[in-house]
Amino acid sequence: MMTPQELAAKYFDTTISPSEMVLLNEMIENDEDFKAEFELEKDLKKALISKKKDSLKSVFKEIEMKSNDNKTSYISEEISNKKRPFNLKYLIAALAVIAIGTTLFFTMSSNSLSNEEIFAKNFEPYRNIIAPVTRSDDDKTPEELAFALYEQGNFAQATKDFNTLFLATEKPYYLFYQANAMLKEGDTESAIAIFKEHQEFHDNFYEKSRWYLALAYLNDDNTEDALPILKELVDKKGFEWKRAKVIIKNIDE
Repeated sequence: MMTPQELAAKYFDTTISPSEMVLLNEMIENDEDFKAEFELEKDLKKALISKKKDSLKSVFKEIEMKSNDNKTSYISEEISNKKRPFNLKYLIAALAVIAIGTTLFFTMSSNSLSNEEIFAKNFEPYRNIIAPVTRSDDDKTPEELAFALYEQGNFAQATKDFNTLFLATEKPYYLFYQANAMLKEGDTESAIAIFKEHQEFHDNFYEKSRWYLALAYLNDDNTEDALPILKELVDKKGFEWKRAKVIIKNIDE
């Protein structure tokens, strides 16, 4: 009997038979973990197909624009002569466009999502579970003010406040949220450094910090350092391990 992963691979390769499709659907219905993994991979495949379509449209548009001048002059000539004879060169040109488009499509089909696209698909700042916003600003503590800024999307100021709070208290979770804010702000290099500093404490956010560090490496186009962390999460079935498994598969394709 085929494993769920083998059936999923046949599904995405469009080689799955009707009987195998029935079996796959049963596995999806009966295994919540596999269902989540399967749906996530479907989402990534859709994103990749969308990327290919957009690229192919751009190619055809460029070809069409380059040929407009020739087409206009040809039509003008035919109108002036009041006749439309068959012209072999335009048939050849049309066939060439089709051939180029087909070649480009299959070439692009072999490409996976870029590391930056994988990052964008999977990253969102970790939610605030330390100081839920419930009171007005006048009544908030410095910690609550910092997390309020974080929730409001003011990541630049939240970064500064988390740094101040960590220096004053040495509570490591401030580093975790500071790095998240930096990563959201696009300061990937600094975020990587802070995530690594945070992980020295091995606190309750350690596994989450590993996941975000892997994403930061991907955003920095550093697959070499990202992959071992992703594999570590999968092996330990740690935080977001199902997403990590799909990302590894996408990178290896």
